[in-house]
Order: sequence, then C-alpha cells, then structure tokens
Amino acid sequence: MLTIWLKAVCANPHPEVNHLLFVVGKKPEFLREYGCSALLDIEMVSDAPRSIGHYHNLGAKVSSSEWIMKLDIDCVPHTNYFTELVEVLREAGPREWFNGGMYYLERFGAVSHLTPGKMPVSPEDYYRLSSSHVTLQIPAGTNFVCRREDYLRLGGCDDRFRGYGWEDYQQIYMLEQYQQGKDPLPGPISICNVTQRCRDEISRRKAKELIDVNDQLGLLHRWHPAVPKDASQVLANKKVLFEYINSRRETCASL
Repeated sequence: MLTIWLKAVCANPHPEVNHLLFVVGKKPEFLREYGCSALLDIEMVSDAPRSIGHYHNLGAKVSSSEWIMKLDIDCVPHTNYFTELVEVLREAGPREWFNGGMYYLERFGAVSHLTPGKMPVSPEDYYRLSSSHVTLQIPAGTNFVCRREDYLRLGGCDDRFRGYGWEDYQQIYMLEQYQQGKDPLPGPISICNVTQRCRDEISRRKAKELIDVNDQLGLLHRWHPAVPKDASQVLANKKVLFEYINSRRETCASL
C-alpha cells in the first residue's frame, strides 16, 4: 500500500506541494529510493506508536506551509489532483477548510488497477474507476485540508485519543465549528449517534462540496482487508469524541 501511495504522489510533483511521511519504528529498505526526493520528507520516529492524531499534530508543528492536508496512505490521487487542489485553496475564504473525500473501490477494481506498475493514475483511468468500480457513488471518508495556523490555534487533535478511531471526526468538528462560528451539529447528540452525525453532516457533506467545485478532487480508496481493531479502545475514543463535542458546544459564542 505504501509503495503504491509513494509512486502516485511522487510521480506528480507540484512546486507548492510537499509530502511528509512519518515512519514509526524500523525504516523499510524500499524507502531508500525515495530518500532524496525533493517533494517528500521522510521522518523517523523512535517512540512507541501513538494515535494517528498524534502524528497529525506533529506534522502540523514541523510544517512551514500555509495549508496542511492529512492524506491517508490507502488513498490514491490522479495526476491533476494537487494542481487542482492548489487552485481551490487560492480562492479559499477566512476559516474555510475542505475535506478530500474518497471513492471506495471494490476489490477487483482496486487490486487490478491500483498497482505500483500503473501509477500514477491518469484522469482517464480515474473517471473509469470512480464511476464503475465503487461501492459508494458519493465520496466519503476524511482527509482534511486546512490552514496550519487555524489547526494549531484550535488545539489540533485531542491528545486523549489512542490507537485508531474517531480522531478525524474530532478534528473536522473542530474545523467546521470554527468555519461556521456555531455548533455544526445542532440538536440532540448522544454516544449512540455522535459518529454517524459527524460522518453524515460534516465529513460526507464537505467531501461532496469539494467534488462539486471540481470533479477531479476525489481520491481513490484502494481496497484492503479490514484492519483488526481493539473494540474497547475504539469505544473509549468514541467517548472522547462525545466529551470533546459537548465541551466545545459551550465555547461557540467565543469563536
């Protein structure tokens, strides 16, 4: 998966785009060939694995760019993606942020077409895959794009998250609350509906908004086997999300 991602992003250099990759633990041998790339910085992290959000925060802190993006390793952009995204960012308003949604490919389309030898994805292959090999006809998932200064000033990812699960929903709630200047999830919210509401009312809506601006701004999600998750930790993270949103609702007026 990492090889495909690297070939996709490194084959599409843009003078205003740089990629930062954190490697936790031992550096894979095949990464050596990418070590001198002008558009890719590879940082080794020696500490024990933390939450995904921890590395989002770390990336924001070491970055020097105006805008930052969280780009999942199982997402593949086509050849025009970053060129088109930069143009959207040039016109962005104050506090505005974006969500790079993904077209979730079914197994055959992903395994057959998103391979190292077929990177990068041409616009022609992109349109064919995104229209005929998807499990969802709308973009979904979360790859937030925001101003670095906004992200850091708002506190970034809550450090109570551990492992995998829901940290991205906390970040997009934070960003959307800041953009709107009010609670983006009005009405009753509970531990039972908090993740669904973040998904449907923020993540998927914002992903569709970006696609509506430019239909090239959808990522291709490469199918992969389900990653084993610690159910108790996922639930604990959901509680952190719920508590975070409840606490932030009290601060809307001060934004």
